Amino acid sequence: MLRDIAAMLARFEPPALVSQERVRVSEGLEVLVLSVPAVADTGPYVFDGRPYQRVGSTASVMPQARYETLLLQRAHGRSRWENTPASDVSLRHLDREEILKTVRLGIEEGRLPESTGRDIGDILDKLSLRKNGQILNSAVILFGKPSVFG
Repeated sequence: MLRDIAAMLARFEPPALVSQERVRVSEGLEVLVLSVPAVADTGPYVFDGRPYQRVGSTASVMPQARYETLLLQRAHGRSRWENTPASDVSLRHLDREEILKTVRLGIEEGRLPESTGRDIGDILDKLSLRKNGQILNSAVILFGKPSVFG
């Protein structure tokens, strides 16, 4: 029986993280409990190459348009262009005055805290425009000097 369950679980794509627990309910009787942790951005799943959806208490084949939408949402959440590091870009490629002006206006409008500061690297970090010291494409689009695009 456990082999059958393992074989069935192997038919999920992407592989599902299913934990199995045997719970004794009485002398000689056990229940096999299967559980799956909720993990964001891992679906949609397919079983035997087909996507399914839960409708009330039943499962039905998922319409292709819905499946395609879910696939696009999953891919977009993981690898968005604006969240990837910009190639060969450093702080000198960004318009310092425009960054400081934006921060000043953000503070005046109450959208940024007074503690945002004046250090360009710190500002980019606080605005999530730099990750692990690398400037992201979004920072270049917002604050890149014209020479970066030319």
